[in-house]
Amino acid sequence: MQTHGALAGLWKWLRPLRAWLWALAMLGAAPGAAAQQAAPTVGAPSEVAVAVDYFGAANVARPGEWTGVRLRLTDSSDRARNALVRLGHPNLDPDGDAAQVQREVTLNPGVAQSVWLYFRSPWTLDPASPFTVTITEADNAESASAAGGGRQIGSARIAPGGGSVISPAHGLMGVIGRAPAAGLTAYSIRAEQTNHSGTSHELVEVITGVVPADLPDRWMGLRQFEALVWLEGDPSTLSDAQARAIREWVMRGGHLIVSVPSIGQAWASPRNNPLFGILPAVWFDRVEGLDLRTLGPLLSPRLPPGAPMIGAVHALRPNDDALVSDAAVILASPDGKPLVVRRLLGAGATTLIGVDLSDLALGARVDPQLFWHRVTGKRFDVLTHEEMRALRDSPKRADFRMREPAWLDIDIPAQIVKEGRASVGVLLGLFVFATYLLLAGPIGFAALKRRKQTHHAWLAFVAVAGLFTMVAWGGATALRPTRAEIQHLTVLNHVYGQPVQSASVWFAALLPGYDDRTLSVGEPGEDAQWVQALFPWEDPSTTVRRRFPDARPYAIDARSPDSITLPARSTVKQMRAEWLGGPRWSMPTPLDGAITLAEGADRTQVVGRLAHGLPGPLRNVRLVLVRRQKPLMATLGENGPTLSITSAWSLTGVWAPGEALDLSTLGGASQGDAYFERLATDGRLRSAAGETRPDTVSAGSRFEALTFYSALRQPDYFSRSITQQPMLQRREMHGLDLSFWFTQPAFIIVGELEDAPSPAPLRIDGEPAPTKGRTLVRWIYPLNASPPAPFER
Repeated sequence: MQTHGALAGLWKWLRPLRAWLWALAMLGAAPGAAAQQAAPTVGAPSEVAVAVDYFGAANVARPGEWTGVRLRLTDSSDRARNALVRLGHPNLDPDGDAAQVQREVTLNPGVAQSVWLYFRSPWTLDPASPFTVTITEADNAESASAAGGGRQIGSARIAPGGGSVISPAHGLMGVIGRAPAAGLTAYSIRAEQTNHSGTSHELVEVITGVVPADLPDRWMGLRQFEALVWLEGDPSTLSDAQARAIREWVMRGGHLIVSVPSIGQAWASPRNNPLFGILPAVWFDRVEGLDLRTLGPLLSPRLPPGAPMIGAVHALRPNDDALVSDAAVILASPDGKPLVVRRLLGAGATTLIGVDLSDLALGARVDPQLFWHRVTGKRFDVLTHEEMRALRDSPKRADFRMREPAWLDIDIPAQIVKEGRASVGVLLGLFVFATYLLLAGPIGFAALKRRKQTHHAWLAFVAVAGLFTMVAWGGATALRPTRAEIQHLTVLNHVYGQPVQSASVWFAALLPGYDDRTLSVGEPGEDAQWVQALFPWEDPSTTVRRRFPDARPYAIDARSPDSITLPARSTVKQMRAEWLGGPRWSMPTPLDGAITLAEGADRTQVVGRLAHGLPGPLRNVRLVLVRRQKPLMATLGENGPTLSITSAWSLTGVWAPGEALDLSTLGGASQGDAYFERLATDGRLRSAAGETRPDTVSAGSRFEALTFYSALRQPDYFSRSITQQPMLQRREMHGLDLSFWFTQPAFIIVGELEDAPSPAPLRIDGEPAPTKGRTLVRWIYPLNASPPAPFER
């Protein structure tokens, strides 16, 4: 009874507080109630069946790369309805927020419908990575825009599956056709008991069996391929969306290679060929009754002797009014028939091959090093396992063992980090805390003791604590970011004469405040014909991921991810953007109308003057001349010899805006072979996984090596040195090297702008964002075609 009385007294004493306690309880429950209201209600049972057709184009995905997933949805409803399809993964946003890519579709009763969704795969992607698919009703704009959507009508958990996730260090080519893809699958030969190429810095995974009708409908789904080789299949099976995706992928730097079939005119006519507009401007002259053995210097020395191999080819004769950018002859038959012709589009190209390489009798005998290297720009020895074993057991004792990787793109995080203000805050916090401990502790007590006022110690402690609380609060307020800004690293490409520039941008956006903010790339109304892309980014070397405790959901348009509204916490958000649009920067321009070559008895001189209007001086300028390919049957040697004749120069100073650069005064050039060997063996390129190097000098060397990646000297498998040349590898910058330019005459200029704005239009909440950082500028001037002769002259 006494206990009951005491509790009753306590309750009576708390009576005035009961209303406040109830209000606080309701406020505490409010966020949960709101979240519960936003979450979709679940239908009973699942009304839409979900299946995965493709995880990645051709069912292959690479961690850290744009990936397309095609779902097949079958609705059991009795009526057509709109639905939101969402796909999520815990690591799509490295900050821990629940990012979901979404797309609205119209479902029809009982009809299996294919839906493509696009996103950047997390670096943690593996065959068992769990992705969640949810489908909710979206019969009105309100439910479609809600955080959780309307009533849930379907869900599934999916994963890439075994064999569909490749190493982030491997290159990737797609082949529309069967293996051996005219010898191209030899690019994927590994050294025995390893997962790397025994002769190259980078193993190229060649994926055969790609079906035209199953290609993605946005360029992001093709982004993982450095080249798409079309050997079989009719282009008429492509939809308009797929054709636009291929065109934009090419404009952004992709390489479409088409082998013309010996029978039929599917590629030669604009009727029923949605890709005709991006093909080289040529006439298709059919040549019948040709002995294909005469193409041995071009295709393979292994064509069988004896009886003739009679077949038909197409001589690809450039139109009379075609510019070099519309139809450049890359390779010709020994008697001069143009058989490989290229058209430039944006930063990429489309190459036509007038020989039907899908013919197994011919295609199976094609030498990939002799022929395909001259089309793709690769440089490494293509050896079979038997050839590797023979070289290993020979007196030279070749060694194809695993080498240590050196990551060339490890400098990206250091280029975009914004740590100045944070460093000041940390130092200020340490100083204030140390001073507080001293004044509130031994120094303060000693001062009171000297004055015999130790009885005021508690009062002094409270006063010091209050003072330093005000100082800390004031300092934090002063250092709190109030202005949105962006630190960036940009790779800018421009081919002279092309109407567009393309840029890949890594950036850290400082977003003050704690409301949702909108990041976007592209100029509203100006870049509408292109699909710009933006997605959260993280350092691939990250092992411990930071997670904000107040994780919040947000949606990303799966088909047009050019604008993302996401949570802000008065900190930085790291992103990667891909931009394509009309020229925004004034790149180098010939002052005398053109650049020409003056062929001398002992050297070739570049003639012309250039000037640029970039927003700053160009630093670390390198100039490379690709004169032409070496003769088809030249003696090239071992260890991946170069297939083109090149020269290289370095400017000693900076190239200022408006300054005329006279190319005839460049002086002595380095032979390209020597230049690319020095670049590949530069000790500053060495790095370990997880290492970052913020120093500018070595970062510039690695960025230069990435620009000319496929032209670098390959690892010497005959080396007896204890310290072997490392495998120079990349994870982030696949597809950003200038490989195919080493198969045709061109003049290339690369350099860097420091502390300059980004050429890509980046916006925060719809307004142009102030940007500052490093831009890697690559400018290419195509020269007149000069296909290689069959033999040494």
